[in-house]
Amino acid sequence: MFRRIFACALILAAIFCMTGCGGDEKPAATDNATADKAVLAYAELLTHGKSDNAAAAGFTDKDKTDLGNAIITGFVNSIAEVAPLSEKSVQAITKVFHEKFSKDMKFTATVKKDDAKNPVVELKTTPMDSDAAIQAAGKNDEWIALVGIVGQLKADGATDDQLKANDDVQAAAVTALTKYINAIPMQGEQTLDVTCSQVKGSDGKMYWAPENPDALTKFLTGQK
Repeated sequence: MFRRIFACALILAAIFCMTGCGGDEKPAATDNATADKAVLAYAELLTHGKSDNAAAAGFTDKDKTDLGNAIITGFVNSIAEVAPLSEKSVQAITKVFHEKFSKDMKFTATVKKDDAKNPVVELKTTPMDSDAAIQAAGKNDEWIALVGIVGQLKADGATDDQLKANDDVQAAAVTALTKYINAIPMQGEQTLDVTCSQVKGSDGKMYWAPENPDALTKFLTGQK
């Protein structure tokens, strides 16, 4: 279950990184949107839910919201079979997630290879330790209790909509996931070289973006 959380997060974030700002285009001027700031924008939005560097990647307000919610959507989708979450619960979990990683993941990015077509940015941070987080999940008593509660309600015929409207279920789910998220340990400082290429933004201008968003998201979530 919890391993799928990270897998879903990886897929969702990678899909958005590849499509959210446009498709492949021929190199063109980036209007002072530097590659290092663009990489910071992707990393910060995925983990913090916000970034002062968003303009460097050509993100609209909707882009920022969608990318900021990409990883948390992985959590929501992965636990849906156990406990469907109401919109209120999703908002609560999203806040917990972004507060946790705004505090625990700080980023530095520098241009390692200044290239007109494919600059390389060195990104440093303390990534999540997904393996340790998955192991810790087995000790989450609140999660075990939630599985039991929801399992009994489903056996009695409860639908997903009824579970979403059940205050006790939603409170238990938020408590269990809050404990899980806050218990995700961090690795020591790690470095990733991010090769960038240009994509077309919603405004028609060209912006730098990670050429391999899958590798970036896997790095941030600590997957091998």
